[in-house]
Amino acid sequence: MTLPNFLIVGAARSGTTALHGLLDQHPDIFMSHQKELYFLASDTPPDFQGPGDDIVNNIWIKTWDEYRSVFAEAKNEKAVGEATPYYLCARQAPRLIKRYLPDAKLIMILRDPVSRAFSSYMFMRQYGWERKASFGSALAKEQQRKQSNWQYIWRYRELGLYSEQVQRFLNLFKKEQIWIGIFDDFTEDQLSLVQNVFRFLDVNDGFEPSFAEKRNASGSPRFPSLHR
Repeated sequence: MTLPNFLIVGAARSGTTALHGLLDQHPDIFMSHQKELYFLASDTPPDFQGPGDDIVNNIWIKTWDEYRSVFAEAKNEKAVGEATPYYLCARQAPRLIKRYLPDAKLIMILRDPVSRAFSSYMFMRQYGWERKASFGSALAKEQQRKQSNWQYIWRYRELGLYSEQVQRFLNLFKKEQIWIGIFDDFTEDQLSLVQNVFRFLDVNDGFEPSFAEKRNASGSPRFPSLHR
């Protein structure tokens, strides 16, 4: 039975989709074909009620057997992983990961919390789910949306509270199991950061993936000054 020995746990809107794709190119790494599995985020899959949240409800892996089956195609790869960036903010995730995958290596990419929050807002605006015309008005609704059981991405401010999120993992895992990168470093020198991840996963760090494909862009404005 093949199980993940590493996880990309966050943060959301911090390059995790791009990193998933780059790691997937490495011959010694197997990445789940579905990027976000969610299984380790909560004991009970929640029935999220926000606009567009049915997508998360539908793709959420709901049983251990189903989760294990995702990795059935892995062969002899040295590193086997998945990327669910909401594990970082999900309060139950560290405990569940410790239960199911106690020796897994954990990868975190952290981004300036303000730009991360605004990127989430723009992403939701791009897809038509965020109806608030200003970022400020959306932030004002955050607690109400959380209480109404809207999914994680709607928690624009909360997802940037890295100190308490990282600490939950440090309370349960050895420091050497955790690798933390910075989003700005990723955007400035993708190869260097990815090769650092290769070394953390103990695979050949001389491999150079293709950086041609852009993934999961957030709908940045064409004219920034006009947008401001």
